[in-house]
Amino acid sequence: MRGAVVEEIVNTVLEKIPGNHLIKKDELILAVDEAVTNAMEHGNRWDPDKNIHVRVRLTDNELIIRIKDEGTGFDPRILESTGNKGKTGLSMRGRGISLITRLSRATWNPKGNQIEMRINLF
Repeated sequence: MRGAVVEEIVNTVLEKIPGNHLIKKDELILAVDEAVTNAMEHGNRWDPDKNIHVRVRLTDNELIIRIKDEGTGFDPRILESTGNKGKTGLSMRGRGISLITRLSRATWNPKGNQIEMRINLF
């Protein structure tokens, strides 16, 4: 179910991007899926009463995706202090942040409950 929703979001986004873009659909699906999964699992703790908010903005040269959960967040300075965003000690499984940062320029709000992913179009 989640995968189908993420793919629908990505397809809607890709339809609005003009031709000759360099975005790879599979990579975009993977980045959005990882961010949504992190928001559901770590942010909202799988609480069905909490929402995930997704905002997509398209500029002339960039796709900006914001995903926000209703959880307490985490200290994003942990990511900066490690020097390797894939090995943070935040999770034993922890591949999501590493994938997201390889596929986009990712930043988090100070509370740590919102990610912004920026992807160049050209």
